[in-house]
Amino acid sequence: MGWLVFWGILLTLLIAWSLVQAQARRREVARWAERQGFTFSPRRDRTIPETFAGFSLFQIGYGRRAYNVASGKWNGRSVLAFDYTYTTGSGESSRTHHVSAVIMESEIPLEPLSIRPETFLDKLATFFGKEDINFESAQFSREFHVRSPDRRWTYAVLHPRTIEFLLAQPRFQIEMAGIHLIAWGRKPFGPVEFDAALEVLAGILDRIPEYVIHERRGRRR
Repeated sequence: MGWLVFWGILLTLLIAWSLVQAQARRREVARWAERQGFTFSPRRDRTIPETFAGFSLFQIGYGRRAYNVASGKWNGRSVLAFDYTYTTGSGESSRTHHVSAVIMESEIPLEPLSIRPETFLDKLATFFGKEDINFESAQFSREFHVRSPDRRWTYAVLHPRTIEFLLAQPRFQIEMAGIHLIAWGRKPFGPVEFDAALEVLAGILDRIPEYVIHERRGRRR
């Protein structure tokens, strides 16, 4: 009986600590959203991963849901910033992941493009002949893994000025799809990371060349 009481008390403490942590997190994101002039909702939202299913983040695992959602306009562009959870594996090997993401709307339609930090597995894949898209900047090609079905679009977007900008920024998983751009990380963002993600997404969009913008005007879907 003593052990049952002990484990019962321990479980209660763990649940209480989890609730305290969740409440602290909600307050942190809510305060950040208020500073940005965004609306905030702590509620779980399953529509976000469904609406933006074209992004790879929302194709992983199950039990996908966003929460602590901040939304509004940032420098004239519509944005969503949120925490996100999903589960992989099953049974005793299951694991629940908690990350954060920022989605920004573009003024023009975008082609699929993925920009993320290069990993050891990427380098191993390259060794076996599965290459990503490389650039004149050896540092950028070394530090980033870039994939897209449209190389012309890739080189138009990732020109030297944008490459220089990205090399100076914090690293995120970045993707384009439809009229949206996403930046996400492998763990929840603090206010600094949320701000940095906004800056990175806007920086990429702001640096799309005028001739590309002109070509794509009127093609918004």
